[in-house]
Amino acid sequence: CLRGGMERQDGAGQQQHPAGVAPGEEVVSFGDFHKDVLSVLGAPCRVTAFEVVGNTRTRAQTVERAFEAAEKAETFEGVARALDESVRRLEALRVLRSVDATALPHPYNAGEALVRVQVEEGRALSYELGVYTNPRTSQVTFEAKAGLRNAFGRFEHIQGAAEISQDHTLTYALRGGMPWAARSAHARGRLEGEVRRISRRWDQYSSINESAQGAEVGYDSGEPVLGKVGYELTWRELGQASLRTSSAIRRQAGHAIKSALSWTASAGEVDSESRPRSGAQLKWQAKLCGVGPDARMLRFARAEAHAMGAWPLIRGGGNGGGGLRATLVCQASGGVIVPWGGPLSQPATGVDKFFLGGSGDLRGFAPKGAGPTARRRNPTAVGSSPPPSPSKPRVSGSGGVVSAEEAAPVGDDPHGAAADGAGRDVLGGDIMAFASAALHVDPPARGALWGRLRDAGIYGQLFADCGALTTLSRGAESLPETLRVSWGAGVAWPILPNVAIEVNYNVVAHAQAHDRISQGWGGGFVARG
Repeated sequence: CLRGGMERQDGAGQQQHPAGVAPGEEVVSFGDFHKDVLSVLGAPCRVTAFEVVGNTRTRAQTVERAFEAAEKAETFEGVARALDESVRRLEALRVLRSVDATALPHPYNAGEALVRVQVEEGRALSYELGVYTNPRTSQVTFEAKAGLRNAFGRFEHIQGAAEISQDHTLTYALRGGMPWAARSAHARGRLEGEVRRISRRWDQYSSINESAQGAEVGYDSGEPVLGKVGYELTWRELGQASLRTSSAIRRQAGHAIKSALSWTASAGEVDSESRPRSGAQLKWQAKLCGVGPDARMLRFARAEAHAMGAWPLIRGGGNGGGGLRATLVCQASGGVIVPWGGPLSQPATGVDKFFLGGSGDLRGFAPKGAGPTARRRNPTAVGSSPPPSPSKPRVSGSGGVVSAEEAAPVGDDPHGAAADGAGRDVLGGDIMAFASAALHVDPPARGALWGRLRDAGIYGQLFADCGALTTLSRGAESLPETLRVSWGAGVAWPILPNVAIEVNYNVVAHAQAHDRISQGWGGGFVARG
């Protein structure tokens, strides 16, 4: 019996046992106990055999390979750490309901251990129906998924999916993935593939329709710094949505082949992307389009990076830690698109470019409401009714989307946009820069109402956003001329690890001509990561 304590004697010199220790039991000091634990952890130990229990579909060899690191360990502590890490990675595959690994001493050979792995398999068939709002576009989407998980016992995943959005976007996809070469579930690397068909209407932003079908394969290393590499081959068609389509959009219409290599990686970590309280993270993506011999392919290079940092300012001291807590969260993003290839090559189209606006980046502006635009064809030129007569400007503080002229009037607009009744097409930009600073404040845990808000993760925020978007022809030196600035206050509620709902009062401090702004009260979904 190992007990912390010291033996003591009474005044008569007779030995007295500590309370709870019977005569004859050994009493060991805490220091000796600590030395014994360290000696056990450092004792030589080698795994010589595995036993898998509870598997019906899963191959025992596949499970055993997940614990290869335990075979390489040489001490008891090394075996324990390897088993814990292997169990964690198996659970991350989400194909087994539970995994438990136990190391048992070899009955005959000292310094050797047997590992018993108890698994509980999940259902092979999975299905899912749901309705969600796309945080990037604020469009309601209905989604249906059905798939097979670990049906052949190699931790593979096959899934079919169909989506239909409020903007009439249709997506059909068949996805699949498995650990690298199906050789080892312990390996971080994972092969993934997808075949999809997309039909998207951009009516809300531009007079263009998109239809694409293709395939994508990728390898996810499982290491954030190494990231994921992928290859995409897509046949895409862009069509005019109406006779009012601007000349800039009409030049992009037609068929194109997109053959692209991509690399996505990250460094650092924040504790939560939807509600960061500490840490710093940098994510980046690079894409090279035009990989192949056809000179008529889309040929451009696209690079984008996003940085986020969180620093606690007030840590909420006091009894129970229920005091005020405040965190400063800063973000910055940047990106550039550069064409390459010969004169027959096609540059990036509007669907490949950068956009600003919406709750996700530049609050106070409508989704894709800030950036280069092009005037649509005049309705009278295509036999439509004449443009409506100018009316009294609406109040920008009403919370609705206001016209570009109300956002930033221009007296000598060379395009005559103020008198254009057909609207404008969003073109996107080639060079993008964005920065944001926000102060997140948790409500104090005082009173039933405040305590419930705090327990639900709801917090208040003060924020300031600024961003700029321009074309490659104007160059990076034009970014200060295209600056947009907004600030405001509101509340946010994280609902997923990287998604939160925000309700804010937005004030647009600086906008450009033709921007679509949404001042006053507004809300939406914010996706990070």
